[in-house]
Amino acid sequence: MAELRELNVRISGSETIGRSHTVYTVMCSAGVNRWEVRKRFSDFVQLNAAFKAKQKITGILPPKQLFGKMSDATIKKREEGLGAYLETLLLDMLPPQVDMVRAFCQVPQSLLRQQEVSSSSSTAPAVLGGGSGSV
Repeated sequence: MAELRELNVRISGSETIGRSHTVYTVMCSAGVNRWEVRKRFSDFVQLNAAFKAKQKITGILPPKQLFGKMSDATIKKREEGLGAYLETLLLDMLPPQVDMVRAFCQVPQSLLRQQEVSSSSSTAPAVLGGGSGSV
């Protein structure tokens, strides 16, 4: 049974949708369970704002681009920046913000139920801990 403390995330690629926006693929895993979520840059901006409202974070989102935002070089650089941002965010994250990360990563309900069962059978509360790219 995979514990959510084993949650790992990374940016694995992106797809440009027409000429309007880019969607970034976030690969998530917890133990043997793997899934991906697709997020626009604005989703990262919303996550960042929610975190900043709750705690100090050191991660910095890549800057918004007005011109050239659809170029391959810009998208690749943004992928790298978003990956670094997520890694730093997970390291900075305090336990009360775990639910924000779970929601952002769209953790499957089956894993959340496993975590609830696991934590209710132990005396210590389950807390997602950060390592590089993991929650």
